[in-house]
Amino acid sequence: METNEKLTVMECVENIVKFAEDCKLREPFFEEVSQEISYLSGYLNCEKTEAVFFACALAFWFDNSDFSKVFNHLGMKEFQILKYRNQIENLYERNLLLCSDRNRKQINKYEISQTVLIAVSKNLPLEIK
Repeated sequence: METNEKLTVMECVENIVKFAEDCKLREPFFEEVSQEISYLSGYLNCEKTEAVFFACALAFWFDNSDFSKVFNHLGMKEFQILKYRNQIENLYERNLLLCSDRNRKQINKYEISQTVLIAVSKNLPLEIK
């Protein structure tokens, strides 16, 4: 997506989620929204795939905070969560996502802190402890 205007974090999230449907994380998807993914990964200080997971997780957090929904949106099978376990765990380790299971037995259940939600929605710098 070409644009001369400065992107906001939410615009990046919205475009990534829009184009991510059934993309299976293939290269054409990353090319289509390269500007948004680069901006978001810089904002979050994470890898590009992690930025895509975060964007989709944020979008589906309101409906169902379960990575199965994220992977279904991406056109992937739920068991493929295991293939991307390191990237997902990096999001938890950096507190971009919070584990909703107190025992941390499941990586597929998550929450998003109010701090992250406010920063992303207001296009503020992300300050996570």
